[in-house]
Amino acid sequence: MMQKWEFCFKNFSEAWRNAKQHNRKPQHKHLEKDHSAALYMYTKSILQPVNLNFKSANRTGKPKETSESRSLYSFLTEGIQILKHSQVTCVRTHFQAETLLHLNISNKQVRFSTFMLGSDEWNFARNISCFEVHTCFGADITYYSALKQNNQVLIPPYEIFKVTDIQTETKECRITLSTICWHFFAVFCLFTPPK
Repeated sequence: MMQKWEFCFKNFSEAWRNAKQHNRKPQHKHLEKDHSAALYMYTKSILQPVNLNFKSANRTGKPKETSESRSLYSFLTEGIQILKHSQVTCVRTHFQAETLLHLNISNKQVRFSTFMLGSDEWNFARNISCFEVHTCFGADITYYSALKQNNQVLIPPYEIFKVTDIQTETKECRITLSTICWHFFAVFCLFTPPK
């Protein structure tokens, strides 16, 4: 499953109004109603099956920007950064894509081109490309999500990962991504992925 921004921005006003009516009251210090609405709107309106757009860490491709996309990106970014302060450890989650990836990405640095929603409750029976993701910049957004799944982690597009493992003979997740923590972000790097 992959996020598709264009779906939401065709009807942004309607989607935002719906999110403001149905989102949950913020329960975390410094999280505002607009942050909660953005998280709700993202999980309600934007999750649509599309092709995976996986970016190399050193490429600079930019998505199409509108004032609505900048606002939503800002609220999502601030929201997960605020939530991250109350979640002091890094987390492991899963992300699944319906696009088959070439497996010549071992030991490469990669990032997602937009926010990604990880969960431990995806249906992996249809697994085409599945990632086990160790994220130190993503945050658990389950409380604010429109989806009825546990352990939902929103992964930001600015987090860079290294492909640390690729499994070819398994029905479980095939590709393992581990965050690359730069020295000035070391306070968030308390998680050591299992060997």
